[in-house]
Amino acid sequence: MDVIIDQKEIMDNLPVLMDLLQGDMSVFKERLQGIDLDKLQTALQFIVDNEKLTEVQKSDLLANSWRVNYREKPPTPEEFLTSKYIGRMEDHIYPRVRQWFLEFFNESKPYRNAVLYSFIGSGKSTLAVLINLYICTHLALMRDPKKYLNQAPSAILAFVLCSYNLKKASEILLEPFINMLEVSDFFIKMRTREDMIKMEKQYQEDHIHGKIFWTTASVQGASVMQFSNGLHFKLVSSVQNLLGLTIICGTMTELAFFREAGKSDSYIMRFFNDLKRRIDSRMKGGYWGRSILDSSPNDLESPVDKYCIFDADKDFSNYVIRGSRWDWVPEDYRFINDRFPVFKGGNGKPPTILTNTEGYQPDDILWVPKQDYQIFHDDLTKSLKDIAGIPQGNLDKIFYDYEKIENCFVTSMKSVYFCIKADARMPPYELIWRQIRDELFVKSGSSYHFYYKPRIPRVFHIDQSVSNDMTAIAFCHVERKPQSVGNSLDIIKDVIYVVDFVVPVHPFGGRINLDAIREFITDVYSLGGIPIVKGSFDTFQSEAAIQHLERYGIEMEHLSVDDSLDPYMTLTQIVEQGNLKLGRNIFFRNNLRSLRMSQTKIAHKLKIDHSLGDTIMPSGADYTWETSLLGINAKDVSDAVAGAIYNAKMNLATNGSNLIQTWDETQIILTSDQIKKKALELVKSMGFLYPVSA
Repeated sequence: MDVIIDQKEIMDNLPVLMDLLQGDMSVFKERLQGIDLDKLQTALQFIVDNEKLTEVQKSDLLANSWRVNYREKPPTPEEFLTSKYIGRMEDHIYPRVRQWFLEFFNESKPYRNAVLYSFIGSGKSTLAVLINLYICTHLALMRDPKKYLNQAPSAILAFVLCSYNLKKASEILLEPFINMLEVSDFFIKMRTREDMIKMEKQYQEDHIHGKIFWTTASVQGASVMQFSNGLHFKLVSSVQNLLGLTIICGTMTELAFFREAGKSDSYIMRFFNDLKRRIDSRMKGGYWGRSILDSSPNDLESPVDKYCIFDADKDFSNYVIRGSRWDWVPEDYRFINDRFPVFKGGNGKPPTILTNTEGYQPDDILWVPKQDYQIFHDDLTKSLKDIAGIPQGNLDKIFYDYEKIENCFVTSMKSVYFCIKADARMPPYELIWRQIRDELFVKSGSSYHFYYKPRIPRVFHIDQSVSNDMTAIAFCHVERKPQSVGNSLDIIKDVIYVVDFVVPVHPFGGRINLDAIREFITDVYSLGGIPIVKGSFDTFQSEAAIQHLERYGIEMEHLSVDDSLDPYMTLTQIVEQGNLKLGRNIFFRNNLRSLRMSQTKIAHKLKIDHSLGDTIMPSGADYTWETSLLGINAKDVSDAVAGAIYNAKMNLATNGSNLIQTWDETQIILTSDQIKKKALELVKSMGFLYPVSA
């Protein structure tokens, strides 16, 4: 909105304003201190537009227009990167960092957010410190930064340094910040806040030039530094810490640390977006309101990495820095044009050093200077991230090719797609059976039988929990895998593992009904008529249930899929071979995507774990097959399936009599019309005639 002042007010202030612009700093305190700064700007424009002034006079006035808002001439971006302001650091700033800094503060550009996403060691943290310090310098030199920024006198002007915990924020951002201040004569550290206020007052009264005062003895509990003009630096480690702050500049660093600390990708993106929104809501898009995202390339499955790679450029207010070491530091390479090809990875295939590029698209190839060959050879995935600046999948991910996971699911097979409720307060008898019976079993008279090959021997495994977590029950059998040879159909020894069904059981806020788990097995065995060869539980707390089922004549044992790698290695192998088949279950699908290899902290043995992060509660969640995140960052259902498959391998696949059935996906479910058609075709093949009307 334009500021309106009458001509008399302009004329009254013109002589004083002219004195100020010509260098008389005392007139501001004596005559102009109470005047609205917007009105002074309007008066300044009135002077500059005066036709009686020469171009030289106008240029001189504009060059001194800083006196309206500043008590001392502030540095330009170029001037700030000199020894006057940053001391000996001037000689230790990489040329690329200098370039990034100057481009980010180019007044002709709309940049307000820095997205720093380049290779390790590129100088991102140094750049983040310089950006913060430059903004702080300008505000500390202002006459009244709160009035300039249109903030209330009670507002606390804050610079926030964010990481997953306060210690890491201090190590990565605060300590380098203090080190830079301590090598500069322009920034004077005061022992106490009172000393700083005293020196600040003397600065105002005696017009001492060339110094900004700061202290680490702030009265604000969460502030770690305070500068002249009431500027506070705060360490922040959670979204909640942002509330109530008037944030001028916010910096988030090394987002991979958030994930390692167990923070979900959705939490990280919320933190980052909340920080930007809070800055924008206070600064209204003004020049000094800035955010910095300092994050090294990591995992392309992370929304943060996807944002930096694919989306950040779409926002005109983002200044995005990406690229490899050889892109930004070619001087480090003696023969930069002597290179070798690397397949970057894609379509589920891991990255690979190539000897021949035939069959690969040019966009999939990265040409790396041969000087880095040994580093890439020793650890290709990490080198792509740290040196080439290209994010990758998890280093220890079990499945890189998600298409192989999708190939496990047969849409024509019946399944328990979602999860069912079995709360401890509910009567256990037939509790689970009644919820899945009509979906998976066919009623024949007064009895039920399983919809698919009901007489084949089955095994099962139960991954049991009590509260919060999910319990899962998986049934499995084996068949032979057909292979066409000429015009005949030969049976080969490859085994297809068919998961008949997997039942995820959730308490929905209560506690799992353990008796209902036990009763379900007896229901499937007695009411559903499924022949069970072997069953297992994962915990020794299930001893009572095991004894109960053994009294029914079901052979039982304890089986933990975490004690040995064998169950999951078996599961991994058959998924890779395409030999696992089951109906759609959204939890199992996302469990498989979350599996990773890790090491135990004590013995450093390999084990199967799931990705870190928040799990999605079933209540009100999206359960669309293509988009649902149910089952992410968990492995309850995959534990049950891995156990059932391992039981099938040990008890069924080694017994040839159990491989009498041949897998045929087209024969899973036949409608009554399809059954009639097949019967008529069989009659015709035997030489019998049947009515045409049939």
